[in-house]
Amino acid sequence: VYNFPPAKIFMGDAGSLVIGYMLGVLTCLTTYVGPGLHYYGALVPLVLLAVPLYDTASVIIIRLRERRNPMVGDRRHFSHRLVKRGMSVRSAVLTIYMCTVATAVAATFLPRADMFSAILIFVQTIAILLVIAFMESGEVRP
Repeated sequence: VYNFPPAKIFMGDAGSLVIGYMLGVLTCLTTYVGPGLHYYGALVPLVLLAVPLYDTASVIIIRLRERRNPMVGDRRHFSHRLVKRGMSVRSAVLTIYMCTVATAVAATFLPRADMFSAILIFVQTIAILLVIAFMESGEVRP
């Protein structure tokens, strides 16, 4: 992959704002309920971004527990916590990529999924987040 560690290209505000706007539009477009579409299509962005949302929420919780400003950066993100537990940087990045791809692929099926399939997609997403939590709950290696 072109920008694999050590990364040389980083997304700035312009890129993240465009992506946020597109996800907002995606949410609006998937709330349409018509033939073959269901209301839970509105949850596509939540499933699509499950891993980054988990990372954001966990970092904010960690910072608040330590009585630190949640808006000040540090090295407590999911990728750093995996490396701290003994993974190589490459393995940590690949793990995050795989988890994110798994939830993203599932999210593409959500708008047209029947109730049973939607439940399976949500169970898969929760299972992936639980695996992530389990992976980072291990012992810190020196």
